[in-house]
Amino acid sequence: ASVWEAASRRLGRRLGRRPRLLEAGAADGHLVAHLRASLAGERGEAAVADVFACDDFSTAAPGGVRAARSRGVEQLGYWEALAEHKPDMVVCAWMPMGVDWSHAFRHTPTVREYLLLGEADDGSVGHLWRTWGNPAFRPPTAPPSLPPPYLADGWERADVPEIGRWMLNRFDSDLDPHGSRAVSFVRLNS
Repeated sequence: ASVWEAASRRLGRRLGRRPRLLEAGAADGHLVAHLRASLAGERGEAAVADVFACDDFSTAAPGGVRAARSRGVEQLGYWEALAEHKPDMVVCAWMPMGVDWSHAFRHTPTVREYLLLGEADDGSVGHLWRTWGNPAFRPPTAPPSLPPPYLADGWERADVPEIGRWMLNRFDSDLDPHGSRAVSFVRLNS
């Protein structure tokens, strides 16, 4: 079983039903196409998760919208897709730099887990404090004891090396061979 299938089955057991997974910021839809294939049931079984994907296409490359739509990506902002699909799990690859979507993920009542893919903590993915909780980027007037936003909101964080080891990014080098990581955030007491 794939890592995705195992995670979906684990979440499904906790929920007592097939989980709903959303890829936010799906761009041209390559990742969601592979997720759907990975989560498709074998030998006539039902799929282990309902999978949705969204992108507002504000940064779409020429031809990207057509390709995305052919892979089932809906033209919705992540906040609209959270409200419409009420996902149990969100996957987001390469969230835009300096922007935090994770706050919306954490404050969507149905979301039990979200998985961020890309450079973590000090890279070009998300907001270094609001998304990752990097203390070097804590607001200047905040006390040093201020917990990271995800922790303050009741979430715990863990790297997912089973996924991260397969990730590549254009900045990987001998000095930093694994600049991209997969990081899971799970709602405590869910």
